[in-house]
Order: sequence, then structure tokens, then C-alpha cells
Amino acid sequence: MKIFLLVIILLIFNMSCVKKTTEENYNKQPDAFREQTNDNLENQEPEWVKIEIPNGDLTSEQIVEYIATLKGWIYQPDKTNIDVDDLAANLSDRIVASINSQKSYSLSKILKLDTKLDNEKIKVFSLGHYSGGTRGFINYPIIVWEGDFKKQCAFNLSNDIKCKFEEIHKLANNLFLLIGYESGSGAGYQSIAYVIEIKNDKLNNKYYGFVRRPYINFRNGKYNFNNVTKILDYKEGATDNLDNIFYYPDRYGEYVTDSITAKKMKLMIENDYYEKREFRLKFNGKSFVGFN
Repeated sequence: MKIFLLVIILLIFNMSCVKKTTEENYNKQPDAFREQTNDNLENQEPEWVKIEIPNGDLTSEQIVEYIATLKGWIYQPDKTNIDVDDLAANLSDRIVASINSQKSYSLSKILKLDTKLDNEKIKVFSLGHYSGGTRGFINYPIIVWEGDFKKQCAFNLSNDIKCKFEEIHKLANNLFLLIGYESGSGAGYQSIAYVIEIKNDKLNNKYYGFVRRPYINFRNGKYNFNNVTKILDYKEGATDNLDNIFYYPDRYGEYVTDSITAKKMKLMIENDYYEKREFRLKFNGKSFVGFN
């Protein structure tokens, strides 16, 4: 036993000497070497780990636990981070799949209810996480409605656009307008108007609500929709160049190659947009059109 303790003491002593020698050698190096070493450490990319979600329908307890993980995440540049983008994307997909397989959840207790349309039995929930940067909180919207035979249906809107939807309006029999906002950076936020079509158990997220696109996405403005006149007002927004705005990949994704909408939308709104930082569109029963 005494021999064993002696060996341990010698090992600890040797490790201390090695550490001290290493520090002394480092301190003897030129300043340029030390600065370069520090820069290399600072420029190292943080490690990201994915959380695997088990197969099958999720229980409410599992969903609550994953959402708590997302909310509690804080970006740490010098440590291993959870890949919260991957977790939120997979979790929202899995929740939607479970709802559509008729897994029963008390959704208002496990997700955040953002807006609803009681008469149509439509609700928009969300989950999310902080970006770790100037964008702030990132929302993953999920829309839920009642289909045929009181079947509960869901669709993951976050696969198309990430925002907090604050309003939902009925446009026509199967058409609905969603209005939402999302921080884009510390300098501003996105302003989104999105037309969807719901028929029984199906949701069409690619309906041509604005020429050949389902949504428009401007910056730092506010929408107001009049349910009687069916007029959509946009005010107080930042004035982007209309020759470019409809081609921004971060706002329009797969629709950036759609030049038809870009040209027609510019003609609809450019006069008021440049002069007053606002525009008006009217729903004609099928889509939104200009007043020109």
C-alpha cells in the first residue's frame, strides 16, 4: 500500500513539473509566436453535436424536455454546442407527424400558441431557440386545424419560413392570410404576409397568393388587413431596392428565380413604396393585386 501511494505522489510531482516547464517554455517564446497561438485558439470553430430523437410518436413529456433544451441553450464559442437548428427542425417535423397520425396532445400546454381563428378551428403554435447572435429568438411555426370527421391535422410552416405569426384572417372559402414578423438581425426584422389554402386534411403552402408566390417578405414594416374591404396595408417599412428585394435568398428561398412575380409586384407597389414607405394590395377573391 505504501509503495502504491509513493508511485501516485511521484506521478503527481512529475505532471506538475511538466506543466511548469511547458508554461515556462511558452513564456520564453517571442510575442509574435504567443499572439499567433492565441489567434489560432480564438479562431477555432466550435464543435456541434446533434441530439437524436427516437423513432415513433413522441410523448408530451419528451416534447416538453426537448423544448426546454432548446430554450435553455446558450452559445458557447469555446465549448461543444448542441446543434439547436437541427434539433428544432427535427422536433417540429416529428410533432407534426405525430399529430397527423392522430397522437393526442394538449398542444396549448406544450407549445406556444401564437394566434388562432376560432370559427375555423385553426391555430398556429411555435417552438424555437435563441440564435446565439443578433437575430435573437428563432421561431418554428406549426399550424393545426380540424379536417374531415373532426380529424386533427398539422403542417410544419417552418420548413418554408421561420417567424412568429401574430394574425390569421379568412380570405375566401379555403384561403387564409397569415401575418407574422421575425427579427432578421440587430438592425431590423422581417415582415411577412403569407397566403395558404386549406382543403379538408390538406394544406397547400405554395398557393399563388402574390402573383406566383405564396408570401411577400419586406423589412421593418407593419401590415394591417381589413376583413371587410379585403385590403392589405403595409406601412413604415424600410425602402429596399425593388429591383433586388424579390431575389434575396434569405427571404424568398426557392422563389428567387421567379422573375414574373418580381416584375409584377414592383409595378403594383413602387409609387407609394418609394414615396411614402407604404403600399396597398387588394384581395380579388383569388389573390392580392395592386390598385394600378
